[in-house]
Amino acid sequence: MRKELSYLKLVVILSSKWPLLLLSAILGTLFAYGYLCFSSPVYISRTSLKFEDRRSELSELTSIRNLYDRTNKTESEKLIIRSDQVIRNAFKSLNYPVSFYVRENFKLVNCYPEKLLDVRILQKNTPLGSTTCTFKEVNKQRYQLSLEDREGRITVSEYNYGTTISLPEATFRILKLNSETNKPVIFRFNHEGDYLEKINRSLKIDDHLNVNVLKLSMCDSNPYFATDILNAIVDQYLNFDRSLRSSSAVQTEKFITDILERLDTNTRISKLQIQKFKVAYPFLKREDLIAKLEILKEEQRQLKLKEIQINFIKTKLPILTESLNQDLSGMTDPQLLSLIGKFNELFIQKQEKLSQFTPTNPSVIELDKQITNLKKSIENNLKNQLANLSIQNDYLDTEMQHLITIVKKSPNSEGTYMDLESKLAVQEKVNTYLSEKKLEAQISKSAVTAGASIIDRAMPASNPLSPVPKNVYINFILSCLLLTSIVILGIRMANIYIYNQDEITAGTSIPLIGVVRYHKSLPDQPFLLLDEPRSPFSESIRGLRSNLAFLQTHHRCKIIHTSSEIAGEGKSLITLNLGIAISLTKKRVLLIAADLRKPSLHHRLKISNQHGLSNYLAGNAPLEKILTTTSISNLDFIPAGTLAPNPSELLLSARMTDLLEQLRLEYDYILLDSAPVGLVSDGKPLIKSADINLFVLRSGLSRHHFIDTAERLKNEFQLNNLVLILNGVKESPFHDSYYKGTGSNRQTAYQYPTQHPHQYNDYFEI
Repeated sequence: MRKELSYLKLVVILSSKWPLLLLSAILGTLFAYGYLCFSSPVYISRTSLKFEDRRSELSELTSIRNLYDRTNKTESEKLIIRSDQVIRNAFKSLNYPVSFYVRENFKLVNCYPEKLLDVRILQKNTPLGSTTCTFKEVNKQRYQLSLEDREGRITVSEYNYGTTISLPEATFRILKLNSETNKPVIFRFNHEGDYLEKINRSLKIDDHLNVNVLKLSMCDSNPYFATDILNAIVDQYLNFDRSLRSSSAVQTEKFITDILERLDTNTRISKLQIQKFKVAYPFLKREDLIAKLEILKEEQRQLKLKEIQINFIKTKLPILTESLNQDLSGMTDPQLLSLIGKFNELFIQKQEKLSQFTPTNPSVIELDKQITNLKKSIENNLKNQLANLSIQNDYLDTEMQHLITIVKKSPNSEGTYMDLESKLAVQEKVNTYLSEKKLEAQISKSAVTAGASIIDRAMPASNPLSPVPKNVYINFILSCLLLTSIVILGIRMANIYIYNQDEITAGTSIPLIGVVRYHKSLPDQPFLLLDEPRSPFSESIRGLRSNLAFLQTHHRCKIIHTSSEIAGEGKSLITLNLGIAISLTKKRVLLIAADLRKPSLHHRLKISNQHGLSNYLAGNAPLEKILTTTSISNLDFIPAGTLAPNPSELLLSARMTDLLEQLRLEYDYILLDSAPVGLVSDGKPLIKSADINLFVLRSGLSRHHFIDTAERLKNEFQLNNLVLILNGVKESPFHDSYYKGTGSNRQTAYQYPTQHPHQYNDYFEI
């Protein structure tokens, strides 16, 4: 069955290592303090723009249409706001050639907008490096300047105030110290290229779905710089937007101004000629001829106006970057008006496409082709119009020449005067027409407003966005606690040693008959059961004694064999104290030190080991000589004897079997303390002779695979009397089980299966 983790038990395990958790919390606090000392705070400034289509009242006074329009506002405006031109102009508007810093808490603090030094830049060179200058005043006339280049080389010199200093970045003078600070002032020369990338990286632009609103934010370690550069970017964007919107009117005004300058010159010449002619030549009027001639001239003037209008359109058409929005009221050709109307529609469609796509987009290229074809059609129509006007003009010239010939029969002065007057009238009429158009263009330019408005300007932030001290302390402490908890749980889950009975019962079906508590005076105090009968260790031994009473045996005398995997697991100590505990029940008990390689029981009982079991098995000593009475009532002892070269053979001999059979007649319990079975095979001959086999495991020393040794012994000898004992158990929540439904380290009474209760009638009378 799959076991489920208990989070409550995991918490208990972690709380058992509270000193480590406390230390990690202290370290987290120190790390957070160090981080706050070395990290610079970051402030955020915000502003927002709203896009709207507004027309000034002045725009109603002119027929010039503003065709600058972007349908997809937010996406196109984001690109414009982030453009190098807008950001570069914004940075220039700050007038921020030098950055000043002071060092506080192991970090540099930007002092913008305060200017700690009066630095006069004489010449700004191409940025070839990035020199860090450290200023320190020596006295009122001199100062010390430390120069550190990009390669880390430092040069220290002293200068008088006003001395010219040349660096790769600039040539400058320091005139005075503006602040009363005693700290060294660090300054660097700013270059647009360095700040463009920094500003673009820090600038964040967010738009709202289906709403023409952009929210701009700027993060920087200096809240005043973030605020000023953000407001400057917004202002430069609005200026850029206005200039784009007024480009059509500006171009029209410039074109008309150039024509008017030429016309003014010709008009002044014509007026001067008429004035001179009036003084020099008086003339006679021919009323009828002159009236008819005036009619012809008026018709010719109308043709001339049409020709100028057509030439104006024809001149502007090849360089046209906007719609044909001039006054076409004088045009009577329906085909030309239709072509111009289609041209304006295609141009508007192109502007809409450009707000969404690049000029290389197929749809934009297709519109360009259509516009080009329409331009050619308009040019052909204009040529035809000019040809027709030329024919009409020639006809009028012929008629006028005929009338003039008649007039010339009169005094020549009158004809000349009429010619000059007619020429002047045409010039004045054209001048008046173009002046009206120029006024319309100026009104249109004045009516242009930006397509966006500022909802709220950026303000300096009073609190940093990061790091927030409270959050930093919490994050560092929690991170350290989490890391420490992971390490603690990792160590606990990767444990290779046995610490509690749950680990034993989960790894084997062999019964666990007892849990022996740890005592700090062990093993220096071997008779702890007698010296401290109320100690947890003593209670554990008595519980073990009670549990042994339920194990079956058909002999009146029970032989209990004790072994372990390795030395140091406490089998000898448990054997001794178990023998003492049984002897207290008025039973005769015999301890046999069957560990012939490294005996220890005689040391604890303070009995000589000169004659013992090895001597008896070798035939060198009788039983009476090796059997010793101890100071404890009802407890006798047979020491191991002198070290033998063949302990396994001695224990396997018939003499050992006969000895046990002989001793069964005299004692109620015989306890055999043998050598560790995981190291040597000396104790294996005694396993089959024993009524009860105790396999001792020690908490914190025995590994999980030691249980496999007990399983191997059980299977090898077909044992049904093998039980386990866990020794040296400490009260430690850290080593408790972290699965649900498992017990703690508290000792539990052994419960033997109750299918055959009649087999357990031989038990201790306690």
